[in-house]
Amino acid sequence: AEIGRLIEQPEVSEDDLRQRMQMLDEASGLILGNLRRAAGMVQSFKRTAVDQTSEVEREFELAEVIDDVLKTLQSLFKNTQIRIDVDCPREIRLFGSAGALQQLLTNLLQNSHLHAYANGAATGLIQIRARVADGAARIEFSDDGAGMNAQTLERAFEPFFTTRRGLGGSGLGLYIAYNMATQGLGGSIVCTSQTGQGTRFVVEFPQYSTHASGGRS
Repeated sequence: AEIGRLIEQPEVSEDDLRQRMQMLDEASGLILGNLRRAAGMVQSFKRTAVDQTSEVEREFELAEVIDDVLKTLQSLFKNTQIRIDVDCPREIRLFGSAGALQQLLTNLLQNSHLHAYANGAATGLIQIRARVADGAARIEFSDDGAGMNAQTLERAFEPFFTTRRGLGGSGLGLYIAYNMATQGLGGSIVCTSQTGQGTRFVVEFPQYSTHASGGRS
């Protein structure tokens, strides 16, 4: 409409027309970028929803699964000062339960948001590092938040144990993460932490799972 009104004027300078055209190009670029981001998020949500409601094992790209989880939790971290840094080579491919891995990472991220960073009120850095060697995948998940004392650490994976009863803690987050690592992925999860020194989880599981569906197809 703006361009049409400008052209209908008796005299139109080339500079005015170029300026208006540039503004139109910028606006179109912003709209297209937003549409592409929205489409990407829809695809991520669809993959995540399918994987988390299905126990069927499949081949998947590890970096893509991590990206999908971060997109799913984007609203949780959007208005916080928590930065998430991911170090995962794009070429890592696994065979197993992508849904179990998504649930595991989701619970670890939610746990850090709630406990390490006071429900998103504190500033911090979450680091996710993934590697594959000798047929095993290893994911190191760490935050630099509040940490845990020895008594809390000892009970961290127990069902219904929480230090934030009535403040958003269910006591099931790390218990579910433990089950996803051991039962869903056929691996292990180990946690180390100190008060004020942050928390670190190390998850290890087979690159090609055979524990649920009888092997790689």
